[in-house]
Formats: sequence, structure tokens, C-alpha cells
Amino acid sequence: MHMTSTTRIITFTLALWAGLAVLAQAKLEAGPNGGKLIGTDPDRAELVIRDDGKVAVSFLAEAGTSGDIGERLVTLFAQLETGRTEITLVREGETLVSEEPLPQPEGYTLVVQIRSKADAKPVNARVQYISHICGGCSLKEYACTCEDH
Repeated sequence: MHMTSTTRIITFTLALWAGLAVLAQAKLEAGPNGGKLIGTDPDRAELVIRDDGKVAVSFLAEAGTSGDIGERLVTLFAQLETGRTEITLVREGETLVSEEPLPQPEGYTLVVQIRSKADAKPVNARVQYISHICGGCSLKEYACTCEDH
């Protein structure tokens, strides 16, 4: 079957609208502990900024529960006005936790690099560190699931 230019344009437009409809229905989700979901399967993780100011990164199993760290490597940086600062993570069971609380004041970007194993290409996630509670979803702002901001 030979498609005309008009048919191709109509087909493309319909496909574009269908894709936008799927995206519009996609709801942002929080992690099981109310944190920010980062990464992609099989390296899906939850980033939580604890009440003590420390960051915790836990990998998720298929059912959305905590999973094994395995061979994964995680590097965390704070993009401060003075430059990029690495945040040291230590293993606590199957969770990686920062040795020290995050620098204050908040309002900067955290950059998380996840590698499936040492020689794998990193996947980066950026999280804006803002800890006040969102009025829409009642989560801390860094993990907000509201679509309007």
C-alpha cells in the first residue's frame, strides 16, 4: 500500500495525540517510603531524605519492595553554588545512606548516578532538594507527585 503525504501526516498526528494522551494519564508515583523514584528497571530506586538530613537510596524489587543492592554502584553529588560536592554513601543493610547530613540551606540539585555494575554506563537522575511539605500530595517537595509543578 502506498501512503500519500497527507496520509502520512494524518497518521503521524494521530500517533502523536495518542502518545500525548498516554503521557497525560501517567501519574507520578512516590516510592514505598514516600521518597522520589529514580532510575529505570532493573535499577529502579527510591531516594529518601530522612528527618536527620541524611539521604537513603534503596533499590526496588519487582513488587515495589526493597531489593538487593547487588553489584550496583551509586554516586551522589550536591550541586551547590560553590561547586559540585560528592556525598559519601555507606551501606546499611540493603540501603545506601550518606555519612553526613546534606549541606544546608536546601534548594540545590542532587545528582544521583547509578551503575548496574562497575563497568556499566551510569544512569543519572536529578532531584531538587526542597523538603517542605507539598500542599497537594502531602509529600516532601523533592518527592512531590503533583502534575502541576
